[in-house]
Amino acid sequence: MFWKLHGWIDNVWEKYRRAKSMSSTDPKLTEDLVAQCREMDTEIQEHSWLYLKASGKAAAAGCTPSSTAQCITATIPPSSSGLPSLSASELETLRRWIADGAPGPD
Repeated sequence: MFWKLHGWIDNVWEKYRRAKSMSSTDPKLTEDLVAQCREMDTEIQEHSWLYLKASGKAAAAGCTPSSTAQCITATIPPSSSGLPSLSASELETLRRWIADGAPGPD
């Protein structure tokens, strides 16, 4: 499930890059990516934007849009019902990964 979610996020950023006519090495793309990553507070998993979106709790999180970040509260990965599509076990795996510092693959 992690890689499915990761692939979905990568695809969203690729669409964004193309829509803005940016190259993959464009400093503005890097700046925008970093700004969005900072929106995902990983110190406390219950406040992680990624976790809140995956668990369907983002709408009640009180996100404040900024000049560099929007507050899109839709559940990820998307589901036709709008409800979380991850099982309790998958959410727990995501929560533990975030709590461990969200390390990438070796």
